[in-house]
Amino acid sequence: MRRPVFTARHAATLNALARRDPAAAGRRAFRWFCTPNARPFAPADDAFLGEARRWTIPHRRARIAGYTWPGGGEAVLLVHGWESNAGRWKALVPVLREAGFAVSALDAPAHGASPRRTLHPLEYAEAVAQAARIAGPLRAIIAHSMGAMATVLALAEHPEAEVEKVVLACPPASAADFASAWLARWKLSAAVGRAMRAEARRQVGRPLEQVAADRAAPSIRRPALVIHDEADEAVPLSHGERVARAWPGARFQRTSGLGHRRIFDDETVQREVLAFLGG
Repeated sequence: MRRPVFTARHAATLNALARRDPAAAGRRAFRWFCTPNARPFAPADDAFLGEARRWTIPHRRARIAGYTWPGGGEAVLLVHGWESNAGRWKALVPVLREAGFAVSALDAPAHGASPRRTLHPLEYAEAVAQAARIAGPLRAIIAHSMGAMATVLALAEHPEAEVEKVVLACPPASAADFASAWLARWKLSAAVGRAMRAEARRQVGRPLEQVAADRAAPSIRRPALVIHDEADEAVPLSHGERVARAWPGARFQRTSGLGHRRIFDDETVQREVLAFLGG
């Protein structure tokens, strides 16, 4: 069942509520901000995921879903983005398996077959760290979009993780930037913004400005390949550039014409990833 979708009517309600009860408006706004309109599995996803062995791992009083495809070799973990699921890896998994890798993926909390209704980046980072322990030791984590941010946060928070290399596509640099963009998109008032940021700090345990891949990256000592398309319509190219600059020794690959969602479907990108993993 698809979750309710935030609309202009909800925005108007939040603006009105903030005038009389800012704290309540902040709670509601942050809940909406963290609620994905998660896509259901397509029939092709069901067939693709049906080839994998399914497993679950505990996460905040729930269990999130994971998948491992048949095959031996060094292990690779795939981490999808916001409003996606493990079915998005249909094009990349066969390429990795043919190259001799053992491939696993997870459904983020509140996505795919994993329960919950809301998710923020540090919660996703916890899930990535837990999945890396289960699937590892890992030759690499390959991650997209919010999954890329969560991966950076996971590795910064858990330097002991057994992960040799990292591939990030379209990584958001900062949760605060996306909160500001979301507030502006829906014409939410300054009062709503202040209340939402206060609620985020209460729930997350730190200001949104500190939930940032470009702030976490300098502490990570692993080879990284950061890929970003110049026409990305969801995460601006500048975010990937910021993360790559902040990550010691990272290599930045700029692409053209792939947008946000088709990066790992491209054969040239797939060859770049295999070359990086094999190097």
